[in-house]
Amino acid sequence: MSALERARRFPVTALAHPGVRKGLIGLLTFLALLAATAFHALPRPLEVRPGQIAPRDIEAPRTVEYVDEGQTAARRRLAAAAVEPVYRPAPAATAAARTAVRRVFDALLRLQTAGHLTVLERRAALREQVGVTLDPEAVAAGLSLDPAVLRQTQRAAEEVVAEVMADGVRLDQLDDARARVRRMLQASGLRGRALTVASAVGQAAVRPNLFVDPAATRTLRREAAEAVQPVRVRVLRGEVIVRRGDRITEEHVQRLAALGLLGAPTGWETVLGSAAVIALLLAVTAVYLVEYQREIWRVDRYLLLWSLVVVLTAVVARAVIASRYNVYLIPAAVGPILLATLLQPRLALLT
Repeated sequence: MSALERARRFPVTALAHPGVRKGLIGLLTFLALLAATAFHALPRPLEVRPGQIAPRDIEAPRTVEYVDEGQTAARRRLAAAAVEPVYRPAPAATAAARTAVRRVFDALLRLQTAGHLTVLERRAALREQVGVTLDPEAVAAGLSLDPAVLRQTQRAAEEVVAEVMADGVRLDQLDDARARVRRMLQASGLRGRALTVASAVGQAAVRPNLFVDPAATRTLRREAAEAVQPVRVRVLRGEVIVRRGDRITEEHVQRLAALGLLGAPTGWETVLGSAAVIALLLAVTAVYLVEYQREIWRVDRYLLLWSLVVVLTAVVARAVIASRYNVYLIPAAVGPILLATLLQPRLALLT
């Protein structure tokens, strides 16, 4: 017999061996069960993304309630933004403002005796000594006042600056605080040159003494955001999520994901896990048949019948699940009943 003839007869010869036939039945059963149970691991037919045009009308296959993350996040941002910043007082700033008033008036008293300097030169000297820039009119008014009157003007300016800053001055309130200093000095009874110099010095000395506390502000805003309840959305069965030809938005995608119509395909881990479980169950069944049901193990037709019943039961169960019907509609008892009737009750219990 030639090698070609032996190759042609090999499949027939191999199938004549009982072990090969049983192994082939087991392999086909394994592959059929794997295909039935791992069907959900294949990519879903519905693959959409924001901006895409809907290829067809998409309806909700069931009623579902989910948390709208987008609306929830937007409401939490609004709640956090509504919380005013937390300000902390800076007592050193108030003390520094009063010190600045005293230093300016002390410098004016010293410069009154420097008769050899012009007003502009005295103004420059004042800026160099105390770091405060006054307009020439205010400098001239301060230099021309009687020393006693200048001291009275100093006390009035200090009191007004202290009173304004005692109420707290934020950076965004600085212009209002300076205007208040000017109004209060006008109401204090000062007139003429005394009012001019006191107003200029007081407005230059006032400064912010309330500053934002970032940590406390973040804490309050976080608490306000966390206090916002999640926005729950209910989608009813049969409700049209998106119509054919409409542009798909983030909201559409979120609803489809909540309905389970999207989702990434299951990875190879699930397929391999299913394969391992199926192989183990088939091995246990084979051992049971060899040890306790030899009359079934010896007859290939019985094995094929058992395989057909098991595979059909798995296929029907997967079809019910894929159709999103109630899981109680799965005819789980049909397979064991058929096996008990057609083969052996004990085999049905094991299966």
